[in-house]
Amino acid sequence: MLDHLVYAVPNLEDGVAELARLTGLRATSGGRHQGFGTHNALLGLDNRTFLEVIAPDPSQPAPRRPRPFGVDGIEQPRLAGWVFRTTDLPGMVARARGMGFEPGEPMEMSRQRPDGAELRWRLTSTLAGDLTPAFIDWGRAEHPSQALPEGLRLLSLTVRHPYPVRFGAALRSLGIAYPVVDGERPRLVAHFDGPGGGLILD
Repeated sequence: MLDHLVYAVPNLEDGVAELARLTGLRATSGGRHQGFGTHNALLGLDNRTFLEVIAPDPSQPAPRRPRPFGVDGIEQPRLAGWVFRTTDLPGMVARARGMGFEPGEPMEMSRQRPDGAELRWRLTSTLAGDLTPAFIDWGRAEHPSQALPEGLRLLSLTVRHPYPVRFGAALRSLGIAYPVVDGERPRLVAHFDGPGGGLILD
């Protein structure tokens, strides 16, 4: 099941302000991913999903590993990845590898919310770029969507890929059933509706 979409931006404050202008909704501050060099803000979607706005965090030193979802050196906002919820992370990683994906090894991650509560979860360490699905297990943590204001709806999500038939079949084998159409490069195209009207992110 889709857990969240990842929208990468060069500067978090600017990205949040632009989305607020476009949607009529302001993303809630999420927190810092200590040791990973990123911070985020979240917009709630329907069906217990959310849009994560992620950016390099200038308050942290450069991490030893590349930042997740290709955030390093980003110059223009883009829909950088998608994350699917599971309670069997090792099993999903094995299934994905069996279909030719490399989601990376699961990592223990955490962040402190503005209210002081700490969230902990496990996430595969995809660097994105080719739309390899990332997988997340929230364990006993409260799902972030429960604390986010509603109002933005995901109307459709389409995958563009240079090998749509093969890529679509691989996704379906993992239970990921979204339209896959021909495109010059792998990318996601999401259509939303909210107080500010329609919005397309890619």
